[in-house]
Amino acid sequence: MSAELRDLSIVIVTWHSAGDVGPLLASLAPVLAGGAGLVVVENASGDATPEVIYAAAVGAQVIVNDRN
Repeated sequence: MSAELRDLSIVIVTWHSAGDVGPLLASLAPVLAGGAGLVVVENASGDATPEVIYAAAVGAQVIVNDRN
């Protein structure tokens, strides 16, 4: 018996990841479309990482920390 995607939560922790997080989130699109949940924790990158996350992860729970 396989797990249902709606029972899956993906958690990503980022720090200075503006160049990497967009492609990562794009690669998860099929899984997210299948019902998986997404939580992204942004650890005070100080670069464009938060903007990339908000643009690429619409509907995700985003936690923005004020320090790493």
